[in-house]
Amino acid sequence: MLRVPRAKLAGEVLKTFQRLDINKDGIVSRSELAALMGELDCKAWTDAKVKVLMEQIDRNRDGIIDYEDLVAWTMSSAVLGKDKDAVMRTKNVVLTLETLTKLVGDCATTTLIDRMLDKLFDCYDDDEDGMIERLEFLATEEKKRRMSGNFEPVTRLERQAMIQWFRDAGAEGDLVKGLFLNKESFKEAMIAVAKQHSRITEEEFEENYEAELARWIWRHQCEVLIQGEDMRNVTGLTDGRSIPGIGHRVFCIRFSPDDSYIAAGFDNGDVKVYAVADHTEEYLLKTPTVGTKLPVASLRWRPTCWDSDIVHHVLVAVSCDGRIRHWNALKKKILHETQTEGDELFCLDFRPDGAQYAVAGKNHIVYVYAENTMEQLFQMTGLPPEAEPRGTAARIFSLKWHPTNANALVTGGWDRMIKIWDLAPDVRMVVRTINGPYVAGDTVDISYDGKMLLTGSASELGDNLQLWQYETGELVGTNDWRAADNKPNVRGEKTFSKPCLLYTAQFSKHDGSRLVLAGGSNASE
Repeated sequence: MLRVPRAKLAGEVLKTFQRLDINKDGIVSRSELAALMGELDCKAWTDAKVKVLMEQIDRNRDGIIDYEDLVAWTMSSAVLGKDKDAVMRTKNVVLTLETLTKLVGDCATTTLIDRMLDKLFDCYDDDEDGMIERLEFLATEEKKRRMSGNFEPVTRLERQAMIQWFRDAGAEGDLVKGLFLNKESFKEAMIAVAKQHSRITEEEFEENYEAELARWIWRHQCEVLIQGEDMRNVTGLTDGRSIPGIGHRVFCIRFSPDDSYIAAGFDNGDVKVYAVADHTEEYLLKTPTVGTKLPVASLRWRPTCWDSDIVHHVLVAVSCDGRIRHWNALKKKILHETQTEGDELFCLDFRPDGAQYAVAGKNHIVYVYAENTMEQLFQMTGLPPEAEPRGTAARIFSLKWHPTNANALVTGGWDRMIKIWDLAPDVRMVVRTINGPYVAGDTVDISYDGKMLLTGSASELGDNLQLWQYETGELVGTNDWRAADNKPNVRGEKTFSKPCLLYTAQFSKHDGSRLVLAGGSNASE
């Protein structure tokens, strides 16, 4: 066998890894490796064999593979010795570097695009006959607009443009018998649109061209429809798979932006990250605090920004000791730590573009930080001194940045007041309030289009779950969340138990905020 010079081999391995690393975070987790091996041979590459492969490549045993791990492993004497062609050999499976390179180059990106467009085609093909009919296409395009937050009716000119695109994509037939578009023509047309509008060129991205194109296709053509379709197929709640051996009380949980991980904050100040695919604990982010360790009160993943080279999978945690910690979750490293002196922190949220984040807690102060420098930009105390809440009523338990207005955020706490803050440099204070909701957890949210405000109360007054017009503060509806007792009263009348005290409430994200998920304690949990 012809030997490859080490420097050249290292360069080829680096290119291979860069193509494999689709989300550009510089690392590959075990779940990502398992997915890749499953593409090669899902029967041969069992979880046990993937674990062995992971242990061989992960030289420093930190639970992840980075560029240096893969290069060092490939350049090792075990690989470059007499059995050079087999970079991984178990009892029944042999993986060669050539096979791995081919798998990554041929499947990891191109197959990803194919899979995305196959599923996108299914979203349009409502009757599942293998063809998209003109009316199916128009109906799905209108649904896509609504799910993206555009509720304006389709104009005649827009409808004509949709039909013309459908014809140009290769639809066959006529308006009488019907126009039909097959899957291959649909996929070719979608790829052509991506190449035309993404401005992603092979000259600029070279070997990463297909990966960049895959990201653009997902973000601009597939995400809203596919994730919305997944939500539409939900018909109820069933028992899933629990995660045993946690050992501490959970205070907060959060899905990562790509839904591949779940982060959980505990009462001892630690954070654990679990893989959604197999429910295993992937990473333990252990608090370095000495002495009394206070709970993690809130977690947020930094919004993913595909147009930047910043580190992905950054997880931010605030705790009741006033600390803000930025973690590189997959490398288990603290990127930055900030101490808010004299305050306890209960909530945080990012501006939708990830450029800033805000935290709040015990002292009724909102602190706003720049994400790139980690420096505090300003803080807001809100109301005039004579109107400021005092004592426990000052606590802020929920904070939500407006999804479409970068200068607006909403808070709620024990003072029975929802506050709308204006972050403009010449204002930076509370500009409107809504009286009533008794917020004691992460129960404030804003709809996808920014028009509706959701609040959940830990109250026994029957105003537990409420919907408001964001602009006017008008109450749209109230859900008196309480269950009927099994036995009527002495007069035969139906009686009700105590209401559910809500500590979490949130809009759904990918279907135009049509659903609300909420939970709490006391009754009807």
